[in-house]
Amino acid sequence: MNSQVDEAAHSLLGNIEKTTQTSRFLCSRRLCLSKAGRIRLLIRVLVGLLVIVVYTVLVVFVVDLVKTPWFGSNLLNGTYACHDTVSCEQRLEQKESISIGSNNSSSPNYAFFSSLYNEKYLEGALTLGYTIKKHHPNHQMHIIYFPEKLSKATLCKLRAIEWIPRVAVRIPPPWSGVSENFADQFTKLRLWSYDEFDGIAYIDSDALVVHPFDKTFELIKDANVTGFEFAAAPDVFDGNLDNTFNAGSMIFRPTKIVYDEMMRTYKIPGNYKITFAEQAFLNEFYRFRLITLPSTFNFNLSLLKKHRYLWKLLFDEIKVVHYTVLKPFLTSSPPQYLSEVFEFWHQENDAMHKKPTTPRPTTPRPGTPRHHNNSSRPSTPTYNNGATTTTIQDITIGCKVYVTVNNKEKTADPPEYRKAEILSTRINNGITEYYVHFLEFNKRLDEWIPMERIDISREVEKSSGRKRAKGGGLRDSDAPNNSLASPLSNGNRTPNRNLGVPATTVGQKRKISAMEDVHTPLSETYAEDFDNDTGSGPGTPNGGYAAAADGSGGPLSKKQELEKLRVSGSMTQSNSEISRVKNLERIHIGKFDVETWYFSPYPAEYASASTIYICEFCLFHFVSERQLRRHLKKCNILHPPGNEIYRKDDISFFEIDGHKQKTYCRNLCLLSKLFLDHKTLYYDVDPFLFYIMCKRDSKGCHMIGYFSKEKESTEGYNLACILTLPQYQRQGYGRLLIAFSYELSKKEGKVGSPEKPLSDLGLLSYRAYWTEVILDILLETKANSDEITIEEISNRTSITTTDILQTLQTIGAIKPYKGQQIIWLSDALVAAHEKTKSKNHRTIDENCLQWTPPHFTSNQLRFI
Repeated sequence: MNSQVDEAAHSLLGNIEKTTQTSRFLCSRRLCLSKAGRIRLLIRVLVGLLVIVVYTVLVVFVVDLVKTPWFGSNLLNGTYACHDTVSCEQRLEQKESISIGSNNSSSPNYAFFSSLYNEKYLEGALTLGYTIKKHHPNHQMHIIYFPEKLSKATLCKLRAIEWIPRVAVRIPPPWSGVSENFADQFTKLRLWSYDEFDGIAYIDSDALVVHPFDKTFELIKDANVTGFEFAAAPDVFDGNLDNTFNAGSMIFRPTKIVYDEMMRTYKIPGNYKITFAEQAFLNEFYRFRLITLPSTFNFNLSLLKKHRYLWKLLFDEIKVVHYTVLKPFLTSSPPQYLSEVFEFWHQENDAMHKKPTTPRPTTPRPGTPRHHNNSSRPSTPTYNNGATTTTIQDITIGCKVYVTVNNKEKTADPPEYRKAEILSTRINNGITEYYVHFLEFNKRLDEWIPMERIDISREVEKSSGRKRAKGGGLRDSDAPNNSLASPLSNGNRTPNRNLGVPATTVGQKRKISAMEDVHTPLSETYAEDFDNDTGSGPGTPNGGYAAAADGSGGPLSKKQELEKLRVSGSMTQSNSEISRVKNLERIHIGKFDVETWYFSPYPAEYASASTIYICEFCLFHFVSERQLRRHLKKCNILHPPGNEIYRKDDISFFEIDGHKQKTYCRNLCLLSKLFLDHKTLYYDVDPFLFYIMCKRDSKGCHMIGYFSKEKESTEGYNLACILTLPQYQRQGYGRLLIAFSYELSKKEGKVGSPEKPLSDLGLLSYRAYWTEVILDILLETKANSDEITIEEISNRTSITTTDILQTLQTIGAIKPYKGQQIIWLSDALVAAHEKTKSKNHRTIDENCLQWTPPHFTSNQLRFI
């Protein structure tokens, strides 16, 4: 027994000795670290500290984000549940019952509002009220004020103009830092409590209504379905992007729920910059719910600092002019660039006071001086045509006349007259013809008309200094004329160069675009077919366009053009381009005769032909039917020259590489430019893949439409340009093209979005598709009593999370509830969705898609 104890003791002592030796060895190693080792150890320590700091900052940021009222905890963690919350529904139903009960009418109840916080702006408020009642006589006008700031005499003057004064309790700034001029502006938030109105148009008292805008109230008409809440025009930025819209002119839907949310959140510090008062708060509050109106709904005088001619050029389109820089009722001698717009205010002010002035048009024209009996301002005669009949000498480029609408049905109704602008003239078979653009209508209705269709009994509105070039663009009177057959960018011409002549340099390109829509009227909210004006396209098949000029007037090299393409986007509008005269009247393709909509740079000799004939299979173009028939005897192509990747029923899709089929793709882009006004015509088609949708029969595959996409998109776009040919529109094919583009994205395992910016109707068409797909998933999730995140919806549909959030905001599905954001689907929204689903649209069957995502090497993508 003792021997066993001794052995155990010796063993224990041996282990202790080994451990001691090991510890000494390790200590010696630590003490004997080399210099490089110590540096590595120090670097590891610093990196660890840096990670801790970054992690701490992120935690603070997330905690701050959670405290932000309009970011609920569900938004933060990505979980969206479909809640059938009784209290939420009751609040919405209660709001609607109050609004309907107070209206006492089946028609919508809209009103104009303004504010007057001191006597200094009285003359501005009176003149504003006069112009509102002049253009909108059937709407009420309310003005909020502080009773301690306005006298009884002032209130009497306001009532004389038919203002309805309403006492408003002042809302002070939540904290210091607000300019003295904006100290009372938070009171404007009281307007959202007046929910007895279906819609409110608010205009600052330093503004005027120039032209009526009743149609804008249609935004509110179906607000329960569309989710409309707020609309305003962009602000004039000066290096500061904190405010995206100006709060001097707004249209919104007042609700008590929104008002309560405003009162709760506007006091939270750090959510917005207090310097801009209520405007900064509203920008943050409606950041994801804003509908942007054109700048003509809030024509800010800051625009005239650098662009002083905008007042004349845009006068017919301006709805509200906002005197933000200087006030005409406070300033006697404005700077030169504001003289005309100030003169307009004084004309309206004189008309309100019924001061004697010389005769002038009902709506004062910009730059129209007037006579004053007692005024220091210079007086010059007012514009007055005075003529009762019009002669051919009176009709010049740039003037405005009344034209009869072409009655194609030959009905017995009296002729309809529309106001139109003369853009160009020509002699056709000895007869003078005029190219006209109908004001307030889409450019695709532009046409050549004879003198007989002009109403000569009405006076002609003369042009204002600038003329239209023969090619259709605006030019100064001393600028050289452009040829109708070959108009060039920025009015420049390339000597000895026609549209059909091959280019000497492959890199030479030109851009064709103009900021117009190519769609059906705006009232058709959920358009089934649309033309995405964010496309890119090539030049002629033979490569023969004159080079576009850059800002310096010289042609862009291929590298410069590609760099510009990367910065501005291959589908965006060209800001330097002025609209052109349409050079082709109609085309014959397949069994259809189709009227063209816009200019497309086909060869110059085509301009004199009444109809251009296009082979529907190879898309080659001919000037006569005889040439087409001769071509068809030799053309053995019965489908697009690519791989058929999809076939179901009578629909097929073909994939075409722009690098392999240059001629076909260039012909395709020439054809599509006839129906896309914003389309960018671009010589090099190598960077793009084209997907052609066809309808099959015994005679071949007939093209219905197409979309293109970049082979390598750094921005994650899954579509560049999309078009449904006019003869196939309104049949659901546009939606099928969109669905197919997302089916390809699913195969690639990516999320994607159409290239930005979309036109307004292009966005609506995409939103219609997004809404249908997203609601399908949400209703399925609700039926299964399950929850789903935005990320999961994106993964299932390949729609980006940004597009999903914006769609939910647009349809009004995201609602504040107990300090967080939830998805709430109204009965009207579900009913509209079920009605859409009942139409039995064509769908893409993923089992019929035989396609492997193409992969390109760096050498193949070197042109990008």
